[in-house]
Amino acid sequence: MKKFFIVIIAAALLLTSTASADADITVWIGKLSGEDLLIEGTVAYGAAVGFSFARYFGAEVVFDYIPNSELPFNLEEFEDLLGIDVRVDLYAISGNLLLQYPVMDTVTPYFTIGYGVVGANAKADIGGQTPEAWGAAPATNWGFGAKFSVAPWIAIRGDMRWYNLNLSVDDDIGDLLPTAVENPTLSRMSVGVAFTF
Repeated sequence: MKKFFIVIIAAALLLTSTASADADITVWIGKLSGEDLLIEGTVAYGAAVGFSFARYFGAEVVFDYIPNSELPFNLEEFEDLLGIDVRVDLYAISGNLLLQYPVMDTVTPYFTIGYGVVGANAKADIGGQTPEAWGAAPATNWGFGAKFSVAPWIAIRGDMRWYNLNLSVDDDIGDLLPTAVENPTLSRMSVGVAFTF
């Protein structure tokens, strides 16, 4: 098994040493949903910094910010009824590997898989007091998408991604969610602009 990994690493180093690295910065807007958490579609903002090696492989760091997600479910009716204001912001950061296949230098479909953290910041305005709670949980993610080149350094990027949270690791984030939810899945669909250089 050790020899197999050595051969893979040597092949990857050989390929990356003979190919120029391309970099890109992407910004996007999208929708986050999660059936397990009864989130129907909350606006998500994100960015990624990526590098492509050896034409077919890449790596990127991805950040998502989901303000006022209404986690764990749409609270607006309860807020109006009880006269309180609850806000839950979600954050996600992950490192991802990309397997990509450029087509005619204009379209680059890709598959991605990664690992990172999803965090939640809950605040409530109850009778003039503002209690606050933080929580974080590791999350694996996978997805697919494509980059469509529209100019020498600009591409339109569409992305669909699923996040599988592991809530058994951090009790803090588990306290923010219904006890019936163990390891929920969130999905994020986005459209953005990638600046390549």
